[in-house]
Amino acid sequence: MTAKPSTMEMITASKDIVIICLALNPGTGDIDSEAPFVVIPSNLGRCGMYENRPDVIAQFLPGERQARFEAEWADGEWKFGRRVDDEDVGFLAVGKFLQT
Repeated sequence: MTAKPSTMEMITASKDIVIICLALNPGTGDIDSEAPFVVIPSNLGRCGMYENRPDVIAQFLPGERQARFEAEWADGEWKFGRRVDDEDVGFLAVGKFLQT
């Protein structure tokens, strides 16, 4: 049986497009996909470091250091969704603007 989220949890959950930046290996300058990565959301108060998320890392293209992802802020952390292509970002921003 799955518990229903409380009213407070539903109010505090919010969706966003976040930028995820992978770390560089200081010795080689290459991308280090094993290192923690940085999440930069539109609300800078929710930036953070995350690790052990192979489902996120797998969506990066070879040699790519940063990418945009759908994400939801819930329970004090980001829940990551699919990668968002650069051309989709403008469309999503317009859709978010129209919803407000």
